[in-house]
Amino acid sequence: MAAPVTVLFAAVPNTFSPNTVISSSQMNANFAALQAQIDALRAPPVWTNADLLNGWVDYASGYAIPSFTKDAQGFVHMRGLVKRDAAPTNTTVFVLPVGFRPINILEEVVACSGNIPCEVIVPVNGQLYFETGDPGWISLEGISFQAAPTP
Repeated sequence: MAAPVTVLFAAVPNTFSPNTVISSSQMNANFAALQAQIDALRAPPVWTNADLLNGWVDYASGYAIPSFTKDAQGFVHMRGLVKRDAAPTNTTVFVLPVGFRPINILEEVVACSGNIPCEVIVPVNGQLYFETGDPGWISLEGISFQAAPTP
């Protein structure tokens, strides 16, 4: 699964020391680099649909499709609802690609269909799995974390 990755704050092309005389082309190159960074911060998110595994499916029409994005600051955000008729614990829902995986193990308590909250876990290998609760439906809304740097 290929997912777009936004690079934040690439270096400006020219650095200067105090009292250095600079050309207009050097200054314009720096302004262009800064404008590109500002544009990346203002760009709408690009959502990638999750490839659901092990019998997990989209909850229903009208709800957000299970998906994820990464913002210009390097934070991954998820949305959507998933369901499965019967899900034993430790059942993988989907796997996040490299560049969208957490720095550390992530444990999230999320809304679900039962009387008790559900828990999903995302280890550093990106394998989001269902841990506890009723899998009638599970919300991914609000799951957000800093992505690990890519090698």
